[in-house]
Amino acid sequence: MKRFSLIVTLLIAAMLPIAGFAQQIGSPLIISIDVTKIIQDSSASVVLRNQITSQRRAFQEAITKEQQTFQAKEQELINAKSDLSPEDFNARARELEQQVGAVQQNIQKRKQYLDQVMGTGVRQIEAELMKVVAELAQERGANLVLKQSSVVIMAPDFDVTEEAMKRLNERLPQLPTQ
Repeated sequence: MKRFSLIVTLLIAAMLPIAGFAQQIGSPLIISIDVTKIIQDSSASVVLRNQITSQRRAFQEAITKEQQTFQAKEQELINAKSDLSPEDFNARARELEQQVGAVQQNIQKRKQYLDQVMGTGVRQIEAELMKVVAELAQERGANLVLKQSSVVIMAPDFDVTEEAMKRLNERLPQLPTQ
């Protein structure tokens, strides 16, 4: 109990200078925004996700065809095993493995590229959103902007999510083509 009293006393003592500073700058004027919702639901995000999904789907179809081709080649090699010398069989097997390895590297590069495109797009959306939020804060005279994920209870008047979404969608309906 003494320890709790000591901690509370220290916290109050530490906050006294902050309280004096707060009186100098006035009361906080707060707005809140649901950044996650905006990043997920904005027009540019939806278009970007649809483009990436379409590219991933086409890419997956190509991968499936490649897999079928390699399975057929593998079956041919297995069927020809009795007609080939062990050296020829091993050479063909190594060649097939190298081809599979090259395709796997290509697949990995393509996945990395799509992830990079998605990340770059999200960063562009976030950057434009921060400009919108700064404007909204200035217009409303806010000196503190909180992410809604950090807020426990809030009056609806502090929420600028819908206005921010509207402005972001007007400015950035989709990302510039890459």
